Amino acid sequence: MSIVQQKIKATDEDMSGQVAAFKKAGVKAIAITTAPTQLASVGGIAASQGLNVPLVGNNPTFDPALMKTPAAKALKANAYISSSISPWTLDKPKVKAVGKSFQAAYPKTDPKAAVQFGYAQAQVMNEILNKACADKDLSRAGLVKASHEISGVDTGGLITEPLDYTKKGEPAERAVYIARPADVTGGLTPLPQTFDYPAAKSYKVNG
Repeated sequence: MSIVQQKIKATDEDMSGQVAAFKKAGVKAIAITTAPTQLASVGGIAASQGLNVPLVGNNPTFDPALMKTPAAKALKANAYISSSISPWTLDKPKVKAVGKSFQAAYPKTDPKAAVQFGYAQAQVMNEILNKACADKDLSRAGLVKASHEISGVDTGGLITEPLDYTKKGEPAERAVYIARPADVTGGLTPLPQTFDYPAAKSYKVNG
């Protein structure tokens, strides 16, 4: 299997050249880590050129506002969004409760993944503070020490797996949700399970 790479700048808006290169190479899928507008450009142009292959992006790549653009049809047909953060429509009580509370407080604010992420971050910070208080050390060093002593942090599905911060320099979890763009709250509907891969499970961040 060959890999075709195309570099872009943060300010690039037209992905015509990149898509043309992918089509010429006969790619079977396109992996994307871009701004949402660039995902829309890739998706729309690829569809117009008959390059209907999976577009796999990670969490910063998608914004629910894309569902109101001309690229929406192509994204619903071909895009897959990978993220450890739950989509708004994930069928878990905690995810539903967080979304409902946010919408009640901010009814005019677009529902984005930052809501679930922010809530989970606050939960982790609460765990760290509780541990530091139990250790009777709220100094900077004490907070850092406490942060490396918490594990099994269950976010109720806001993040894919319970979080383990005891392994310094390693991710707190390694699974992801895969979701598809759709006309739903938050713009994404999840596939029914989480996903991991042996290479991700065994990858050593520090070599």
